[in-house]
Amino acid sequence: MFSVFSDTEYYILIPGAVVASLIAYAVGWVVYALWFHPLARYPGPRFAAISNIWYAWSWTSGRWPTIMKETHDKYGDIVRIAPNDLSFITPQAFKDIYGHPVKGRKLFLKPEIFWKTLSVPGILFIMDPKEAQEKRDLLSPGFSPKALRTQESVIQNYTDQLVETITRLSVKENKTIDISDAFNWVTFDILGELAFGESFEAVKNAKTHFWTSVITSANFISILPGLLMRLPILKLASPWFMTKEQEGIYDMHRRLTMEKIRKRIELGDLAKDDFFSHVLKGEMSEEELASQASTFMVAGAETIAIVLTGITVFLGQNKRTFDELKAEIFSAFKDTAEIDGESTSRLPYLKAVVEEGLRLFPPVSGLPRVSPGETIDGEYIPEGVIVMAETRVMGRDKRNFSDPDTFKPERWIDEKHTMDRRLTNLMFYMGPRGCMGMQMAHVEMRMILAKLVFAFDWELVDPKYDLLRECRQLVQTQRAAVPVRFSPRCA
Repeated sequence: MFSVFSDTEYYILIPGAVVASLIAYAVGWVVYALWFHPLARYPGPRFAAISNIWYAWSWTSGRWPTIMKETHDKYGDIVRIAPNDLSFITPQAFKDIYGHPVKGRKLFLKPEIFWKTLSVPGILFIMDPKEAQEKRDLLSPGFSPKALRTQESVIQNYTDQLVETITRLSVKENKTIDISDAFNWVTFDILGELAFGESFEAVKNAKTHFWTSVITSANFISILPGLLMRLPILKLASPWFMTKEQEGIYDMHRRLTMEKIRKRIELGDLAKDDFFSHVLKGEMSEEELASQASTFMVAGAETIAIVLTGITVFLGQNKRTFDELKAEIFSAFKDTAEIDGESTSRLPYLKAVVEEGLRLFPPVSGLPRVSPGETIDGEYIPEGVIVMAETRVMGRDKRNFSDPDTFKPERWIDEKHTMDRRLTNLMFYMGPRGCMGMQMAHVEMRMILAKLVFAFDWELVDPKYDLLRECRQLVQTQRAAVPVRFSPRCA
């Protein structure tokens, strides 16, 4: 038999058929995603419903909180932000997604599509709940009240060094100080001592150590695998997301972390209670310890530096609030040596300032979980759907807080202020995967703020500095420079 088509016609028909099939598939997917998908009834951007591109663009834009607020303002409390993802902004949704599974409820697990990493995962990135609990049990003694009392001397030491360094720079050298960097120095020195047994000497040298300067980039790169799982086509653009230089920085960061962990292992089981003094008996490999240390640095140093930066800006822009905080601290202390974790816990306005800073400028938001087939705020969500509660949006929702964009610490003290008190400590989340270091973070922030207020007056170089505009905000905020002039109070 003779062929019906010539070779030339085959070369035309086969590509045409492929193109037609792709078009038919795309049209079919769009129809299914918009009208027949289990999430089709939820509102949201049409492009987000049919493609992960909208999510990927929003997440990597540096404007994630702003985009999410605008999206929720337009579409409501439940928004479809990807073909298989929903975002919630009600307090009950936050509790249902992240809380302990009570009354027969199923646990919401961490999805690989977000939490997959390049290396051995630290405690935050372990997806299996049993493994996570085992690691948590090993690490939790380093965060116990007993350990915190021992660790407080480390916080005291480096905070006092910070006061000395700011005094030297502002008085003797007449310099303005990037307070964002200064908080990076002190929080990483503290965590370096507690995780590695040695600080980075950043406060003493008034200079950000290389290891800490790249940790934010390293953290972003480490969670790119989850984004690439969501949108494989991004692999074609991977040179844009991870250049050879960035990849080299990440590799160097891991090598330096391993070096520091090996030094810590050589120190052995120290008499003091640092993070790893209880787990140096073979329970974790060097690689695991290195990953835990990196996680602690991001979760326990960078986040605190972010919140303290925000609070410094808010105080610099609110004279009445600053004056009230000064009055409380001056009435409580005669000497900086009196400022510690216990004494600052008795200062209601200082504690309220910290809470208000956490509300207005939380360092993290939008941490996804996967629905096990459960209700969220009374709404049944099918198994396998990725869900999250947007804490940054919740913290600025007028239904939860009156006058939500204003820095008002008194709202945490005076009950006449309308607010949803379930939203305390949003940054630390809750439930079986909640932050182990919450108490330490509060102690550290209170002590650093109290000592700075006791020692200095300060003003912003730019009184109208806009935190949300200047700082890139992904899942974790990336700090921007904040120039501040400090004036010592007295010798």
